[in-house]
Amino acid sequence: FYGSLLVDSDDLLFPQRQADLEGTALMTQPCMLEATPNPMAFGFAPLGQATVQQLTLESVGTENCTVTTVDVTAQTGQGFSVSGWSGLAVMPPGDTRTVDVSFFPVDTSSQSGQIGIWLGFPVGPPDLTVPLSGAGSGPALCIDPDPVAFGSHPVGAPVDKIVTLANCGSQDLELTSVTLSPDTDPEFT
Repeated sequence: FYGSLLVDSDDLLFPQRQADLEGTALMTQPCMLEATPNPMAFGFAPLGQATVQQLTLESVGTENCTVTTVDVTAQTGQGFSVSGWSGLAVMPPGDTRTVDVSFFPVDTSSQSGQIGIWLGFPVGPPDLTVPLSGAGSGPALCIDPDPVAFGSHPVGAPVDKIVTLANCGSQDLELTSVTLSPDTDPEFT
């Protein structure tokens, strides 16, 4: 903002003086949160084991933030979870909180999603999101075809089928045996 202050006096050299006025209005910022790291990339994680990273939330605004919910959103792929958030938290400026984010891959497919952070009621889209990504790593056996369909055939007429066993994982796979289960009908050999 700008303006002038005019002063009249009986000063012989300067009977009227002017002083310029200037100023800036400081807008009060609403609650603002920063999440670190953002995004969260788990890379390749071992199959069947949880990999945990910490997510830090920091209140960087000039007002308190009331955080009600920190959780994975409904569109998030399997294996991601959040722990360590105890519910409603009022975070004054400069305050930090951490939560544990886990990725527990059950297969070698890539997974993605996001953590949602809600300020106030957890209705509608989250106020802040953190993208998630990861993939399982390890050996994985793929059988093709599955099921192995023999169809209908005359009694006593043998039918051969080729079954392919492949490693569709990201690490070496060791086959230790290939047998028929004990409850398999004796017609299969």
